[in-house]
This record gives sequence, C-alpha cells and structure tokens, in this order.
Amino acid sequence: MSDKFETKKQSIWNKPFIMVCMLNMLLFFGFYMLVPTFSFFVKSLGGDEAVVGFVVGIFSVSSVIVRPFIGWFLDHKSRRLLLYVGAAAIIAIVAVYPWVKLIAIVILLRLLHGVAWSCTTTSVNTAACDIIPRARLGEGLSYFGLTNTLSMAISPAIGFALMNNLGFIPLFYTSCSLAVVAFVLSLQMRFPNIEITANSASLRPNIRTLLNKDSLPAAAITLAALLTYGAVQAFVALYAVETKVGSGGIFFAAMAISVAFARLISGRVADRRGESVLIFVCNGAIAASLLLIAYGHSLSLFICAALLYGIGFGTLVPTMQTMALRVAEPEQRGAASSTILCAFDIGIGMGGIISGILVKTYGYSNMFTLMVGAAAISLLLYLFWGRRSRSAFKNAMKQEQ
Repeated sequence: MSDKFETKKQSIWNKPFIMVCMLNMLLFFGFYMLVPTFSFFVKSLGGDEAVVGFVVGIFSVSSVIVRPFIGWFLDHKSRRLLLYVGAAAIIAIVAVYPWVKLIAIVILLRLLHGVAWSCTTTSVNTAACDIIPRARLGEGLSYFGLTNTLSMAISPAIGFALMNNLGFIPLFYTSCSLAVVAFVLSLQMRFPNIEITANSASLRPNIRTLLNKDSLPAAAITLAALLTYGAVQAFVALYAVETKVGSGGIFFAAMAISVAFARLISGRVADRRGESVLIFVCNGAIAASLLLIAYGHSLSLFICAALLYGIGFGTLVPTMQTMALRVAEPEQRGAASSTILCAFDIGIGMGGIISGILVKTYGYSNMFTLMVGAAAISLLLYLFWGRRSRSAFKNAMKQEQ
C-alpha cells in the first residue's frame, strides 16, 4: 500500500479536511444528544443505576470487539464501505429506540449501535489521519477533535431540552436526522487515494494486522484515564439531579469550553515538544475534577469540576492519538486508529460498568473518589512504559534523524 494523498505545502485546511470535519461533527452532534439523556431513557424503562452503567458499557464492549477487524478492513480492503454501512445502521437503530419498551431489547440495540458506531468513527478517524500531514498530525487532530467539542458543547443541552419538553421520540428522531445528513455527506466525500496492493489485500486478519504494536502504550494510557469518563458520562447528570448542584447540560457545556481551549494548545505542543508534560497536566486535572464532583456541593464548584475535566480530557485525547499514530505508515493507519479507539471504547465501557457497581455499593461521592485511582494508573503507565516506547516523542524524533 502506498500513500498518494500528499500535500505540497503541508496545508491542513483543504476541502477534504473540511468535509471530514463536517462529517465528524454531524455524527458526534447526534451522538452527544444521547450521551447524557440515555441514562434517563433506561431509568424510564425501570432500570436502576447498575443497569444504566451496564447499558452504557455494553455499547463500548461491542465497539471494541469489532474495531480491530474494522481497522484491518480499512487497511486491506476499502476506506469507505464501512462508513456507509455504519451510518445507515445508526439511522435505523436510533429510529427504533423510542418504540422499545423492554430493557433486554435496548441492550441488543446498544450492542448493534456500538458496532455501527465503531464502523463510522474508525473510518472517519482514519480518513482524517490520511489527510493531515504527518508533521502537523497533533495540530490537525486537535482541530478535527474540535468538531467533537462543538458537538459536546451544544448537543447535550439540546438533548435535555427535547427530552424534558417533548419526550424521547423527538429526541431520538432529531439524532436520527443528523445521522441521515451525515450519511448523505459521506456519499459526497473525497477519500484519500490509498492504493491496496495484491499482497496486502490477500492478508488474513491476525494479531499483527488487527492491532498496531507501536500504538499499544498510548492505548493503555488512554484506557486507564478514560475509565473516569465512563463514570462521568453515565452518572454526572444523575448525580447533579440528586445533589441539586446543577444539571448534566451545564456540566457538559462547561466541559466543552475547556476541551476546546485545551485542544487548541495541546495539539501544537504535542507536535513540537512531545507528550511528556501533557500527560501530567491531563491526569492531574482529571483527578482534581473528580474530587470536586465528589465533595464540592455547589454550582460554582460543579462548573469548576467540569472545566478541569475538560482540560484533562481535551489534552489527553489529541495527545494520545498523536502518540499512537506518530510512527504508523499509511498501510498501518487503520490498525493504529482502531487500536487507540479500542482503548477509548474499553475505557469508557469499563468505566461505566465499574462505576455503576461502585455507585450501588458505596454511593456517588465515594465512587467519584475511587475513580481518581484510574488517573493515577494512567500516569504510571506513561512513566514506566509509554515514555520508553518507540512512539514516544523523543524516540520517534531520533528515528527520523
């Protein structure tokens, strides 16, 4: 496989990049409408906190199971087919949600939704990595990730407004409509011209082609840190209602503001100085945020916690994506993308399941306190593995010299 999608002036802002950003924003806008509201949907069907955590987690479980195979398919078969299939499946599944009355059926749909989401996001992420010049990968991924941030800032509040004022049917069908627009846009998108040779196309999936070993350190660091996001995603809105300190919409909107700020800075730092300092910043901010959520029972401290979590999350994601993809060749980008995205899925999914059990056993405050340990594990993984790996900034720069 050879990469023929080169940019003459190392430009980021070209038509293909703008289109892939628009496509990503549409997909995530519809997705983030359901992130904080789906817990309420499950509770409306009679589920308790443990069931909520399980339903949130099962989505990520199905995503992670199929992601390595999706990455292999992108590297050895087609860059676009799974995007079309996944987007069409999301449309169908989200349209069915509001008519389901049994939690067992919701769980089945969430499994299928996770597979479809994995198809679309891995495809779009790989396309973005093909388009962005390698020397500006961190910066480009930060801008690309801002589309997620804009969605995170706006769509949860819209989701809550639709749910509270109109009910679940308008909520799900608005999300479904955005997926329809994304599907139409994907049909118009120009994909990078990555040639697939006979040898690479004939390869069968195996552990070496399903996962990218150079991406594993960044993936492990990400997985540990995003256990905390699984807890926040599943329970911060419910916790806010119980403690009357604010709302999930306020938290996610404030968090999105600081995520945007962090992304604008962290991508360039990762390209020029590496990930070392940023790892300390992101995990420190995440730990402080969780403690404020647990013990800061006021609106101002709740917003401060959201801002801190946004700094941590917004720094972590582009930094680890850059580390995971820094030394990947064009024919390895699908596997590298799926490896880091698997870490996202496992971290968020396990975080939702673990935090659900902890909430039921110890209560909300103790759960958020205990999740600080995940940020500590993430930092230790970098210190004892990540910074010594081939994909670490200093080591990657030595290889290029």
